Order: sequence, then C-alpha cells, then structure tokens
Amino acid sequence: MALCRLLGGAVLALVGLVGSPLAAQAAGGPSNDGYAGVVAVGVPSVHTVDTTGATRGADDERAEQACSWMQPISAYRSVWYEYKPTSTEQGLRISTAGSDHDVEIAVFSGFDQSEFTPYPWVCGGSTRDLQVNDGNRSYTIVAFSRDPQAGGGKVRLSVTESPAADISVAVDGTGVLSADGTTVGLSGTVECNQGCMYRMQADVTQARATATGRTGGELAMETPGEWALQATVVKGVVRPGQVKVKLTVEGEGTTGVFRRTVTRWVRLTR
Repeated sequence: MALCRLLGGAVLALVGLVGSPLAAQAAGGPSNDGYAGVVAVGVPSVHTVDTTGATRGADDERAEQACSWMQPISAYRSVWYEYKPTSTEQGLRISTAGSDHDVEIAVFSGFDQSEFTPYPWVCGGSTRDLQVNDGNRSYTIVAFSRDPQAGGGKVRLSVTESPAADISVAVDGTGVLSADGTTVGLSGTVECNQGCMYRMQADVTQARATATGRTGGELAMETPGEWALQATVVKGVVRPGQVKVKLTVEGEGTTGVFRRTVTRWVRLTR
C-alpha cells in the first residue's frame, strides 16, 4: 500500500511537471520562437527565457533579408518581442546583458505587414539605444545568436529608458609645438554613452597668444576613441611650456544632442 501511494505521488508529480510551462518550453521550445508568438514588453521590463528548443524559420530569414543592406546578421535560436510606444518621443535602451551566451538584438517596424520588407532600426549588438518617434508604430525586437552551432541557453532581455546622450573627453597632458611655432598638436580620448557623432573645437591660450583648431568623428556606444587635431596660431607667439586648452564638444547621440566643455593645462614640447 505504501509503495502504491509512493508511485501514485510520483505519477501525480510527473503529470504536474508535464503540464507546467517549464516542461512545455523544454519539450517544444519557447512560445515566442517566431513573430506569431511575440511577447509584449513595457518600460521598464525584464524577460528571461530558455532558447534551447528554439528553431530557425521563415521569420529569421526575413529578418536577415531586412538587415542585409544595413548590417548583415545571421539569426539562430531567436526569440521575439514587441513594444508599443506610449508616447511619440521616447528613448529606449534594449539589452541582453545577463544572458549566459552571446545574444544580439535586431529591431524592426512593419514586421506585421507581410507584403513589405520590414524597416530595420537596429541590426546587431547586445545593447542598443533606440529613439521612438511614432506612437502609432509597433517595434518588433528579436534576440538571437549569430552562431549556427549555438545550443541556446538563457536569454535575458531588458527594456529601459535610455539615458540622456552624453560624451566624456580626456586631454593628453603633453602637446607638440611645430618647429616654426605656427601649430599646436593636441590629442586625447573621447567616449559616448551611446552611438554618436561629435564636433570638437580647441581654443589654446598662452599669455596673449591664441590658437584654435577643430576635429570630429563618429563613435559606437561606450567604445573609447582617440582624437587629435592641429590648432593654428592666430594671434601672438606660442612658445614651449604650459598652455591652457579649452575644448568645446557638441554633437548628437541616438536619443538627443549634447554639449560639454573641458579645460585643461597642457605642456608643449618641440
């Protein structure tokens, strides 16, 4: 009798497991393994899913085709989400940080219109910022692996408000004065907290002498870059020694514009 009760309990436990969402996912893959099963996301929100059973289908191929002219991707073990804006101007940060394998993101609009190629907003990368400017549009988010041999695993997708666009600038402590004293060479590093384009102006002063120069560039999110410029002497005579450098940096990130001023002392050598 005790054995029967034990076996009966085991059978009931097994039946309960088979009927659970976890067992269903393990047996047939995630429910959002394709556009038809998109999971709605809000801001902020975090979604975790096991992609071990995810399959490759026509939606993955359609996503690849849409991204082919922008930044080609290969989508395997994908899971699908959809965001409906609550306002017409909103910055989003979408990230797969916390996943247990390499997972990237693609974002599209118009994926529900089967007769059109979806418009790609983002193709690749594990953390991306997106500026939403149409409250009547839905955005399809695809989290995927590029590796066809990847066996899947835990995917963690977070959707939060994007931080305001900003830039940080560092100036090297030593600059170079040309042999004829007409130009001042300056350099340093620069980093944006999101993808950005920037313009930089350097104003150099030493006593009554002044020099000015400009540069600019484009940066990927949180990827430090180097800058260098030649400031032309426009007044007086600049000599080796200390100069005061004022950098004015402005530009535009994914979610807005920024402006920052940095002042440093730099020692000039020949």
